[in-house]
Amino acid sequence: MRGEEAEVFGDAGYERADKRPNAKKDVTWHVAMRLGKRKALDKENNPVDALIKQVEKIKAGIEAKVKHPH
Repeated sequence: MRGEEAEVFGDAGYERADKRPNAKKDVTWHVAMRLGKRKALDKENNPVDALIKQVEKIKAGIEAKVKHPH
């Protein structure tokens, strides 16, 4: 991070990064769900889990574009 970001997208390795003592308070964190938790979602029978899956896919797409710019 450069220190100017208002929103940060990261993979599950950044989990709880927003709770670190040196984390900026005015940054919005979008951290991907860990793979085990994502696989445990009941996407077939639970509409909320299906929406969570869609949100996670969107977050992953944004992170991939930032991590691998063209």
